[in-house]
Amino acid sequence: MTKPACSHQNFRRKSPAFSHWALPLEFRRKLDIIATMDEETLWQGARSQITNLGVYTLALVALVAAAVGGFFMPPVWALMAAPVLWIAWIWISTKAESFTLTTERLRIKKGVFNQTFDEVELYRVKDITLTRSMLQRMLSLGSVVMQTSDRGQENINISSVRHSEELREHLRKQVELVRDHKRVREVDFQEDAHPHEHEA
Repeated sequence: MTKPACSHQNFRRKSPAFSHWALPLEFRRKLDIIATMDEETLWQGARSQITNLGVYTLALVALVAAAVGGFFMPPVWALMAAPVLWIAWIWISTKAESFTLTTERLRIKKGVFNQTFDEVELYRVKDITLTRSMLQRMLSLGSVVMQTSDRGQENINISSVRHSEELREHLRKQVELVRDHKRVREVDFQEDAHPHEHEA
């Protein structure tokens, strides 16, 4: 007598471990939210030029020094172009960098002429920290620092951005949703500098 074939699909139907309804109610709701939701943009922003304050100050000092020196040696005035070009390049480079947070990942764009695009999956985010210096508080800015398990992107600093508290809250909630959906958790080992993700 021939036994009926037991397919993987039939096994999943019979086994309660694969049953959606066997999961806790809160967990099922989170899965349903993500399953019915296409990837969409939650936040988009860029660093404020205030992050270059030190560089701009140094360039302005060099500009003034060249201007004053030109009164004694007129050829020195030609050096005034250098700090002006330096300021312009830093300003353009900062404007060319942007961060986009979606429901699944963080996208990072950098570069003026040669652009690079990096992505970090949200389930790889281990820790999120919000820092605000006195100057940033005066200007309603903040820096969001992320620690991830992504090789090459272990630390991501989204510095001096507006609505930093809103960004941190978006990240915290979305990371939890995505990690629950993918059923992954972090396991840290003291001997290993890089943690690993494991399915729960």
